Amino acid sequence: MSENASIQNMAQALKELVAYGKEKNILVTLEDFDGPVQPFARMYQLLRYTLDIGNFAFSDEDVSYAAWLLKDYIVHVHCKDRNADPALTGEHRYNRGLLAAAVGSGYLPMKEILDRLKESGYEDYLAIEHFNAADQVAFMEQSAAFLQQYL
Repeated sequence: MSENASIQNMAQALKELVAYGKEKNILVTLEDFDGPVQPFARMYQLLRYTLDIGNFAFSDEDVSYAAWLLKDYIVHVHCKDRNADPALTGEHRYNRGLLAAAVGSGYLPMKEILDRLKESGYEDYLAIEHFNAADQVAFMEQSAAFLQQYL
């Protein structure tokens, strides 16, 4: 990665943003991005970050383990669940599909992860995130109802 100009540009821009954020008392964070070319898509590439519960499925990694491993570095949480995709092919251990699901209605162990976060002392926001949901409002309402138990 040290020879990739795009990644070096990202790193430099991130350094500048972090320095500016520090001056303004703002914590800059990255999430575990769900994409094949991002240098921060896997659990061992992040320090302080936004846990996006649904994105570890993309990398076929165990989100429960990631949440435990990174609990001391989590500064924000995106609650994104996933539904299984019957069209998914190939060998996958943790990725059963990337289809949209209201929080708590998909296959990801949301209750376990949120319980662990609470036990580890996380007391900040839980953001709801739904990409490609057929009915965004219905998904937000269902997700908010599920998350009420963690307030």
